[in-house]
Amino acid sequence: MTFLKKRILFIAAFVIVGMLAIGSCSPLGNRDGEGRGSDGSDLSENSDQQYVDLGLPSGLLWGTCNIGATSQEAYGSYYAWGEVSEKSAYNKDNYAYTENPAELSSGEDIAAITMGKGWRMPTKADFDELKANCKCERYTLNKVKGCLVTGPNGKSIFFPAAGYCFDTHVFGLNTDCYYWSSSLSVDHQQYAWALYLGSSAFLVNMYDRYYGRPVRPVFRR
Repeated sequence: MTFLKKRILFIAAFVIVGMLAIGSCSPLGNRDGEGRGSDGSDLSENSDQQYVDLGLPSGLLWGTCNIGATSQEAYGSYYAWGEVSEKSAYNKDNYAYTENPAELSSGEDIAAITMGKGWRMPTKADFDELKANCKCERYTLNKVKGCLVTGPNGKSIFFPAAGYCFDTHVFGLNTDCYYWSSSLSVDHQQYAWALYLGSSAFLVNMYDRYYGRPVRPVFRR
């Protein structure tokens, strides 16, 4: 093999490894292995898009899977805030949602659209309640890294570290958990509220609306 061919193969391998580390804006996830919640329950028993009662004061029930996912550890789909379709790229130029409601309506809420009656996206207040009443720890479920959130009653839900989409790539994959709420930042309308779970953080912050982020639905009986 000539030096030039070796050089080309080395560059190609480097590019492929780099792309795997960053990811692309498409649903991902692994399904092998098993894991357990903080209460010792088998998390793999939670089936597609069911919910868990974490024992929260409001009685709100949290979905076990992200929208677009078929297992707890799958990343699911990414959406810009207020948009209800996935895209191949997420940036300010192609952001199509121009309204500024304090809360997304049911027709703009991807969880309500996808899941049906009783389901919706969490609000900022729902995320605040989760943060105030639950503990968060780094956790690996079926070889997928993320965060385990455990409620006052000891039951848990797993948030895979799906990162976020900007342009055509996913950043923070296997490191950071970002999840959209349905709530706009009223004082800064270019931003909406989202949950962030990291290595040592449990935060509810404002983020640019045009980024692609996953959605974890909630349910009210």
